[in-house]
Amino acid sequence: MKVKLRTQIVKGRGYYYLDTFMGYTIINGEKKAKRKKKSLGLNFHPEPKTPSERTHNKNVKRLAEQKHLDAQTNYFYSSNNLKNTHKANMSFFDYWDNYISNKATSQPNANTFLQTKSKLIAFRGIHTLINEVDYAYCRDFLSFLQNDLKKNGEKLSSSSIDTYFKKLKLVLKELVNEEVITINPANKVNPIKVNHKRREWLTKEEIQKLIETDCEIQNLKNFYLLSCFTGLRHSDVKKLTWKNYLVEDGKHFFKIYIKKTGKNLKVPLDSNAKRLLENIGRKGDDDNIITGLNYGAWSNLKLQQWGMNAGIKKKITPHTARHTFATNFAMSDGNPLVLQQILGHSDFKATKVYLQMAEEKPFTEIEKMPKYNFD
Repeated sequence: MKVKLRTQIVKGRGYYYLDTFMGYTIINGEKKAKRKKKSLGLNFHPEPKTPSERTHNKNVKRLAEQKHLDAQTNYFYSSNNLKNTHKANMSFFDYWDNYISNKATSQPNANTFLQTKSKLIAFRGIHTLINEVDYAYCRDFLSFLQNDLKKNGEKLSSSSIDTYFKKLKLVLKELVNEEVITINPANKVNPIKVNHKRREWLTKEEIQKLIETDCEIQNLKNFYLLSCFTGLRHSDVKKLTWKNYLVEDGKHFFKIYIKKTGKNLKVPLDSNAKRLLENIGRKGDDDNIITGLNYGAWSNLKLQQWGMNAGIKKKITPHTARHTFATNFAMSDGNPLVLQQILGHSDFKATKVYLQMAEEKPFTEIEKMPKYNFD
């Protein structure tokens, strides 16, 4: 489609109009052009005779040319699903940063947006305008993520790819809401299938084996077991100080601020956690409960060796402790809403995963049925 500025003379007066070419159509086997005329409501003197008429013509011509330019610009943006021509020429990443400032609900959430931004810049560079983020851009970005490599040379997991692409979709959705673009081009891209990794967790018997088995690094053992008994993330366990450990009306609990969710959390402590804390021995309020633990690859190795020495074949990682607490809580018929509160989940969908992990309980319960002698 093309838009041209044209003039015509009617009864001695000149008029400006826009002539829009809209392609061809076939009528009775003959190819004919489809055109649309739109009057600009501007007239001029075909043969100006006075200075005022010439000035009038000059001013009207300037207005007509500006309207013609506006029409061409509007066509360009509408054909690219854009509305707000001013914002459409903005830097996409300036808008992205503004979105993070106004929409990110927590620092971890903001960090994920920043990570996605880094991926986008690596994909196509930092000098990207909003009007350049179209279907092809979104489609090719998804392909880029599928072929991108982590520092260790491995490909990104499907869940990471899905997370990054969803962040792009959220920012584009906001552009639609602000009427900068008319549709979200990322919605047209076929999503990838997310392969969820099986969440490893330990049974009560396996936890008992760990308790009875020495670990080369005692603080590592304390660290892991405390997470198993409380459901706290390993990053939160590392930050615990003795002032976080409170006793009120005979009830023992941790009161902490969870950075990931940006919320204060009250974590009740069972007899296992209390016994472990007694064995560790209370120190000053500002002292860490778990001391001298610089968590990294070396600690991961020692954690795995401890598990192997205990006769556990599962791969033990720091996060399996949180999974262990949540799954055993669910398998013990713990209230799902209480579990959500203890884990600090803002969305019950995250908690529901552990209820699904506990689905094997009927198979263990059935074994408790009376056994009969068939001999």
